[in-house]
Formats: sequence, C-alpha cells, structure tokens
Amino acid sequence: MVLASIVGNLSNTFFVFLSLYLLVGDKIEAIFNKSALTVIFEIISAVAFFETLFVVLITVPIVTRINLNKKNKD
Repeated sequence: MVLASIVGNLSNTFFVFLSLYLLVGDKIEAIFNKSALTVIFEIISAVAFFETLFVVLITVPIVTRINLNKKNKD
C-alpha cells in the first residue's frame, strides 16, 4: 500500500512536470531566465519529498479503513 502510493505520486509528479516542460518550457525559461529543466528540478527537489510523505500519510489510513469495512461486510 505504501509502495503503491509512493509510485503513484511520483509518476504523477513526473508526468505533470514533463508536460510542463514540453508544453510551456520556453515560457518558463523566459520568466525565470534559467533553463526550464533547472527550474523544474528545483521545484521537484523542494516539494517531492514532502508531497510524497503527505500522500502516504493520507492514503494508508483511508485504504486500511476501506479494507476493514469490506472485511466486516463479508
């Protein structure tokens, strides 16, 4: 459960930032006067750990509770 939430969150983060780079990378470079990849890596390094931790802390109790409710109904 923990691994699934980590992989899901990180893959979502990867594809969102890949889309940003591909679709608006030139605008990011113009705004920040840096390479778009540099800006994106700075954002990911600042946010990814805490975002993933938050997702795990929310996902695990919710899925555990859902699984308990399913077992109690059977």
